[in-house]
Amino acid sequence: MGQAARSLVQLVEVHRLDYLEGLGINCLSLMPITPVKHEFDWGYGPLGYFAPEDYLGGPDGLKRLVDTAHARGIAVVLDVVYGHAESSFAYGRVYDDIRQLTGLHVPNPMMQDPNHDQFGRGFDHDQAMTRDYCLAANLHWLTEYHVDGFRYDNVPGFYDRNPGASISIEQITLKPPTENSRGLRLGSFVLIRDVIDDELEQAFSGKKSAQAAMDSAVERGNRLLRQFERASPDR
Repeated sequence: MGQAARSLVQLVEVHRLDYLEGLGINCLSLMPITPVKHEFDWGYGPLGYFAPEDYLGGPDGLKRLVDTAHARGIAVVLDVVYGHAESSFAYGRVYDDIRQLTGLHVPNPMMQDPNHDQFGRGFDHDQAMTRDYCLAANLHWLTEYHVDGFRYDNVPGFYDRNPGASISIEQITLKPPTENSRGLRLGSFVLIRDVIDDELEQAFSGKKSAQAAMDSAVERGNRLLRQFERASPDR
């Protein structure tokens, strides 16, 4: 959910959460909400990692959204960008400035040096500071804002080796489920997401009622899950 609501506060004030609750939706996945360089931005070139962008509602706006969503049994998941930052990100600029002003090459303990990320200033996840920084940011969002989880944007080098089939599950299940996150369904996720998009389009265009579209999404999604179970040798 990105530019559909200009601010986090709007999701509450214009009663959009009431509408989403009525559709049976139980999770909001927000696009990146941290500060960015440009006023209009999808959020994938962050300048910082520990607070929501002011024009989206700032800290108070996010806290109000999460609290209001939780009161309706709706979880809130944040899209986080730990693969790269905007080129003027502080931990990149300070070491670049030292080099330019003094001629000294002080190793950057967090960013790629030299940079080889095509989208911005790349994080170097071989560095302990980088890993600690990302974990600290996650802990901050969980404890200060009480979000329910994260969707990671592409993060090259985040794992020391091929994560295989189990690491994503292990990461998600580090703590018991909350009232807003019950169970895991990851098989055929992309296909199921397409089914949900299709059924929502049917509802929004008036071809189906909201209830009929959601029921159909559940039926079609469960069918894909059963197919995944039969095809997976290690289910």
